[in-house]
Amino acid sequence: MEKMKKTYVPIFYDWAEVTEELTAEEKGRMIDAIVLYARGKGDSIHLTGNEKYLFPAFRKQIDRENEKSENKSQAAAEREREKAQKAQGTTKSTKGHKTANNNKNKNDNKKENDNKNDNKNDNEETVSRDTGKNDDLFARFWSLYPRKQDKAKAREAFGKIAPDEQLLATMLAAIETQKQSPQWTRDGGQYIPLATTWLHGQRWEDEGIDDTGLGHERDYGRQKKGFGPNDCMDYAQYFDPPLSC
Repeated sequence: MEKMKKTYVPIFYDWAEVTEELTAEEKGRMIDAIVLYARGKGDSIHLTGNEKYLFPAFRKQIDRENEKSENKSQAAAEREREKAQKAQGTTKSTKGHKTANNNKNKNDNKKENDNKNDNKNDNEETVSRDTGKNDDLFARFWSLYPRKQDKAKAREAFGKIAPDEQLLATMLAAIETQKQSPQWTRDGGQYIPLATTWLHGQRWEDEGIDDTGLGHERDYGRQKKGFGPNDCMDYAQYFDPPLSC
């Protein structure tokens, strides 16, 4: 089966919230960069404005979606190979064994249907178990995260990541470390990002904390009209190094 070339890149609803502070020109360059990266032309990307601080998070999302698409394509190709092999075996059957083969096919179909029903039941049970497990992992995450706002959105973002025990342990360790940082402890913790923002930005992967509480991109927050402490806090993770509000 010939592999089909991907001709699209997904755009997620929450990207509108993330880019709402960009100008029209910056948004246009961001869209161009997303398309170029998705087509494998990352070397042609030239970002000159504030969009360059948001693009790394978008790039990670595109990589995850490409990996999912590749896995689906491989699974579809494997199913096609199995169907072709089965059809070839049926063609080679002789006329004298037609009745026997028909009976065998009926039995095979019955077994296949039985297997499908068993798989359906197994899948339903797996989904139920996975949902319960994800709820348990989120509860542990939420109990440790210090800012208790927008829990529903945080749960949704957590579900998209679907971390296992190992990744959750990494997340919790990062939260414990970041809770001691100047940004999170300053002014009673008012600059701690929303859990949704923290998850979208994969902040558990941050390398190091700015002990001074100041980042060289801080002027961006001052230059944007209407860009106050709460906005700064929600967008801080998209800067490199992270913006200290």
